[in-house]
Amino acid sequence: MINFNKKIKYKYRYSHKKYNIIIFLVFVLFLGMGYSVLGSNLSILGNINLSRYKEPIIKVVSSGSDSSYFRRSTYRDKIKIINIDDEINPPSDVIQSWDIGVSQNGNVMAYITQNADDNTKYDLYIQGRGHLYANEDSKYLFANLKGVDQINGLDNLDVSRVKNMSYMFYYTGYNSQVFSLDLGNNFDTSSVTNMSHMFHICGGSSNVFELDLGDKFDTSKVTNMSSMFSGTGSDSQTFILDLGDNFDTSSVTDMSSMFYQTGYSNTSFTLDLGDNFDT
Repeated sequence: MINFNKKIKYKYRYSHKKYNIIIFLVFVLFLGMGYSVLGSNLSILGNINLSRYKEPIIKVVSSGSDSSYFRRSTYRDKIKIINIDDEINPPSDVIQSWDIGVSQNGNVMAYITQNADDNTKYDLYIQGRGHLYANEDSKYLFANLKGVDQINGLDNLDVSRVKNMSYMFYYTGYNSQVFSLDLGNNFDTSSVTNMSHMFHICGGSSNVFELDLGDKFDTSKVTNMSSMFSGTGSDSQTFILDLGDNFDTSSVTDMSSMFYQTGYSNTSFTLDLGDNFDT
């Protein structure tokens, strides 16, 4: 005797299972199409929008004689003031501007304006969108800007990730008679391993040169300090160099010419090595 109830139940289960499989396949197909459309939209629009949130990191300088951006001969020796800010706020009288960020999306900009006191000289503005990171490789960052009288806003430059600061202030302010350098209290060098020639002949012609390393100048990981202060403040009459309590030389393997001709022409040069000058 045929059990019709059992047959009907089996048919119902089979149909129900088949129906579920169809729904699942449709869902997968829809999901795939949605992902494809979403992906294409991201490739067209998303990268542009998302790029705004990439970190504002300054591009690497290729060499001390780099002629790109504000380093070209038109400006290099004629920049009088450098202003650093962690907000994009272009000055009103911009002569020329460049995108100097790694991402090339407007997150890091440089602007040149005419100096207010000397129309043959220029001011340089370096600005980051919401933050401003120095590159991990920051060698030559301010090098050969020989006419600089002052650098403002170094507190706005995040250097905590930098590993290479060699030649960073090489010949900076060399032709200025009034240049001094204050690194500020946010100049965190705890990740740096190379400070070779960092302040080489920095402020060399300044009559009143002062170098303030700030509270976060930490050299505990630095291995190379060769020519670090060579010729620094060489023409200043009363140059004082205080290395502070964080100047830890326990990792250094190269100190060659570290203080060569530092304060060379001073009449009252003072050098305080601090408590951690461990050789």
